[in-house]
Amino acid sequence: AGLATIPFLSTFTVDEATLPAQQDAALGFFSAAPWAPNMDNAANTRFVRDFEAGYGYVPASYAAQSYDAAMLLNSAIRKVGGNLGAKDALRTALRAAEFQSVRGDFKFGVNHYPVQDFWLCQVAKRADGKFQTETVRKVLTSDVDPWAAECRMR
Repeated sequence: AGLATIPFLSTFTVDEATLPAQQDAALGFFSAAPWAPNMDNAANTRFVRDFEAGYGYVPASYAAQSYDAAMLLNSAIRKVGGNLGAKDALRTALRAAEFQSVRGDFKFGVNHYPVQDFWLCQVAKRADGKFQTETVRKVLTSDVDPWAAECRMR
């Protein structure tokens, strides 16, 4: 009794990978994430639109991170003119992370871990009946891994 008044907080329990099964039962649940389908930037708008057109469902964070990884690799390979043998130049290009991330501002810290924003998200039902997490507010800006200062990979 009374559990309906206690907010459900989760990370990776409620996301676009599980929402097709959870549906209305997950409405209003909260999570924290570096990405949500409704993030307002050009790269994300294009990614979500094209993903849904191609696959018929809302992309999950795994798809968004995979897309970012592909865009990162593409930017680095272009930067070295396709010469994958130029390992030092390729490594430098990867560290630079010169691509438009679906997450918005994105870069790597000294330990090669993403420096990114994190958002409070909440499950919502869209006008088309599909479920997705949506950003409520930013909770961390340019969050750095707490162990980055101790990393020797400078």
